Amino acid sequence: AEGRIEAARRTATALLALGKLTLSQIAEATELSQEEVKRLAGTLGA
Repeated sequence: AEGRIEAARRTATALLALGKLTLSQIAEATELSQEEVKRLAGTLGA
């Protein structure tokens, strides 16, 4: 399942970079927690 989580993180990062979705929408789409999506957003400097 680790590979799927990595893929979800890459997808979330790409969606964050587009800047068109909210954190909760990205969390829902990727099945990551909102905390994880926020952490990824922080690594982008968003």
